[in-house]
Amino acid sequence: MKPKNLDNVELDVNLTEKIMAKEIISREENDSRLSCHKIRIPPKEEYPIHEHPSEHIILLLNGTGWMKLWKNNKQHSCDLRSGDVFFVPANVPHQVGAYSSGADMLAISCDSKSLTDPERLRIVEK
Repeated sequence: MKPKNLDNVELDVNLTEKIMAKEIISREENDSRLSCHKIRIPPKEEYPIHEHPSEHIILLLNGTGWMKLWKNNKQHSCDLRSGDVFFVPANVPHQVGAYSSGADMLAISCDSKSLTDPERLRIVEK
């Protein structure tokens, strides 16, 4: 299998009007339970609060951002900077955003659906 370089990846999936992503490793192409995608959040943008039926790990590749997570009816928040890793359990509402520098993130999931599959996540009202 040929390695994939993340530096020059052309993002081709709109997650929102301004947030873009690219499927780096799909479950289908590797006959695996693991998938990986790169997400670019422009400066001062945020993804809606959502949850996934699968757990995942988020690695901040560059920039600065933040993560909010709602577990046991309590909000947990933290700032993220390059190199930080964050675990998100399955079916736990969470939200990510970027500060003025913007942020590139890598999301690694187990049993996740494709980026274009509507069942990959559910938007949550908080």
